[in-house]
Amino acid sequence: MMPTRPILSLVTLLIACWVTSEAQAATYTLTVTVNHGSVRVDPTKAQYDEGETVDLIPRPEAGYNFSHWSGDLRGRRLVGRITMDSNKSITAHFQTWQPPIGIPAPSFGILETYRMYDNPAIRNEELTYHQNAEGGYYTHYVDNTDPDATDASNTYGTIDTPRLTIPATVPEGSVVEIHGGPYTHTVGSHLRLDGSGTASKPIFYRGTEMSDPVRLNVSSQSGFNNSATYVILENLSMIRYGINPDTGNDVGPIILRNSEIVGNESTGGMSISSWVADHWIDGVVVCNVDIRESGPWDTEEGDPDNHGIGIGEYVRNLWILDCRIYHNAGNGVQLTGNGPGGNNTLAHHIYMGRNTNAGYPNLQSFIGIKGSSDVIVSQNDIRGQGGYRTSAALVFQYGPERVWFLCNEMQDINGGFYTGSNSVANPGEESYFLGNVIHNINQKEGDSWNPNSGWAPAAFTLAGGVDRYIIGNTIYSADGGIYTPASGTFYIINNIISTVTQPEGRHIFVETRAGTSDSLFYNNLFYQPEGSAAIKWGDYSGDVATFEGKTGSALNNLETSPLFVDADQDQYHLQASSPAIDAGLASGIVSQVFARFEDLYGIDIRRDIVGRARPAGGGWDIGAFEYVLEGIGDLGVSGAGRNSLVLSWTIPGADGSSDRPGRYDIRYAQSPLTEANWAGATQVQGV
Repeated sequence: MMPTRPILSLVTLLIACWVTSEAQAATYTLTVTVNHGSVRVDPTKAQYDEGETVDLIPRPEAGYNFSHWSGDLRGRRLVGRITMDSNKSITAHFQTWQPPIGIPAPSFGILETYRMYDNPAIRNEELTYHQNAEGGYYTHYVDNTDPDATDASNTYGTIDTPRLTIPATVPEGSVVEIHGGPYTHTVGSHLRLDGSGTASKPIFYRGTEMSDPVRLNVSSQSGFNNSATYVILENLSMIRYGINPDTGNDVGPIILRNSEIVGNESTGGMSISSWVADHWIDGVVVCNVDIRESGPWDTEEGDPDNHGIGIGEYVRNLWILDCRIYHNAGNGVQLTGNGPGGNNTLAHHIYMGRNTNAGYPNLQSFIGIKGSSDVIVSQNDIRGQGGYRTSAALVFQYGPERVWFLCNEMQDINGGFYTGSNSVANPGEESYFLGNVIHNINQKEGDSWNPNSGWAPAAFTLAGGVDRYIIGNTIYSADGGIYTPASGTFYIINNIISTVTQPEGRHIFVETRAGTSDSLFYNNLFYQPEGSAAIKWGDYSGDVATFEGKTGSALNNLETSPLFVDADQDQYHLQASSPAIDAGLASGIVSQVFARFEDLYGIDIRRDIVGRARPAGGGWDIGAFEYVLEGIGDLGVSGAGRNSLVLSWTIPGADGSSDRPGRYDIRYAQSPLTEANWAGATQVQGV
């Protein structure tokens, strides 16, 4: 539920239609209500035909993030998609900004706004601040569509006499307000966005409207030949953007937010990579940015490698949050670091959370990770990631160190997780897969699938890494469950693996037992409708009971239906009677893994995929969802008759904050009810 607080802004968007006659096709209205942000409706039309699909893209104000949808659209997807089959009324809820699970909040770039300079005491005394149409202030005013615009003897520009071009570097405390566009001027080969800001006096380059960003139709760059520190870029539309220091100048923090990078057949995307050894890019935040159309994303030949975001060497403390990344001719995000060089220290503390491909493909994978360390990939939503070179949704290779995949959802792809061979002398030891939901994982039409190979695409295909911790995931309707051809150790604990779709597919397929002898298979729930679970660990194979009978490394596993709320509708919460409730393991390896994360990063990640604390009951639940039932807080009498009362209440879980009850127990008595006298009260029948 929304917290109680004053509503600072409230917008209701009504896209109207008219009542149709019998001779016309049905048309419908769409009403979208928003606070603390806006929603881009695509397409925006006067009326919608029956069956038409509409995308809803939330845009939060600074200091907020999208929370969930309510009304005729429910859930937490960063891009809402509806089919118009009736009049629709939808509310987009935003909340005070919170980081994704396991990701620390950036120290700069989320809460700061240019309105900080409404306070004269913190301004740069060497600059003049002019009031703008919003009531805030600017120091530089640029509008290349104004007939009076000029750069001649016009360092700063004003509303009356704007600058013609965007200044390449500006002092601390600058607010560069940009109108008009597109802009195509360059200094050298790029449009420069630089300046030496400070934490107390950051620099803003800004368009004024989230819904109408200013187009920079030439490659833009920060940090090349100039310092770029404490710079915030917002409400801009770029064709390409790079953060690429080539000298010893300072670079970072740099914030790109509430913007878009839209390329073309030959270019696009974002590059974050230092071109100088030992000179670090530190503190970049990319937040609420659309990154798309970079290169020939729909090609069926070659390997263009036009990534949505490409991350190279000497990058640390990088956040990619709440972005929509799709239609790129490579990976959505490619974290190369030192790649095949095997040095995992040259890109580290990289955080990617709550991003989505909006149901549209990139040519390769959504996120690809190579040589790096301390990478946290959390609460991303990946659907239909099916470019011709796609192997899986989330991928790593060359043995990165301490990669954590937390609470991501993947569906309608030919592979969930894929880890390629280490192929380096000193691969990273630790990789973690915790609390993810992977469903509807099936091969592309015409592709072959080998049920007797650990390389077969599946919910998990794990060749790389050394110690892999696969804990608390939910897998449903996949060609195969967890597959590996590799040696090393696999800790497969507290997972639900249900409904393998290949005729000879396995729920678990570990090709070699000799090379994985320390592996553990504890407290998993397996299910195969109209059949038995199929598990193979080297020369051990069979259903759950047979498997546990052959090895002491498999204990307390279940073979039964998990009782999802409604798997056909992608609702993998647990019913109140699910055998997965309180049946998970909390001690031993599980406890050590969560303590390890807290020791490394200072954050408690004992949460399920929607952020609810674990455990919620007597023990940990198996799978990605913890069963949580909130109490009824508003039970009341809404009507009365001579021999009856009408009771009303809000259904727990209606807003997604908890699960829904399996039944109600309503009782009455002639004295106030308490826990002490509840058992003696009369139970209402037929509820």
